Amino acid sequence: MTSVARMPSRGGAGEVDLWGAVLWQVLTDLALSQPALRRDAERWIGPRPSHDFALVCALCGLEPDPAHAFFAGVCALPWEARRIFSSGNTGRSGRGMRRAGP
Repeated sequence: MTSVARMPSRGGAGEVDLWGAVLWQVLTDLALSQPALRRDAERWIGPRPSHDFALVCALCGLEPDPAHAFFAGVCALPWEARRIFSSGNTGRSGRGMRRAGP
């Protein structure tokens, strides 16, 4: 999968963690068995980075284009394969999404 590039963040560590948790929740929602929640997450990811997606990425220190490529790749997987990203499988270790850089 795509590695996600990190960019300098404008917020403090708590703010970065908060917005990172938003992306983590989207990743978890993509792996859920409830189709309505999966569809909502897929719509939010969309075919290209929206303004909202780019803003959340910037607020948690991620480059939007590589982050979107990662999430779009997850969306392209069948639901059964996405289950690897459920919070029960990976916790908050971030194994599914890596930040590149220092």
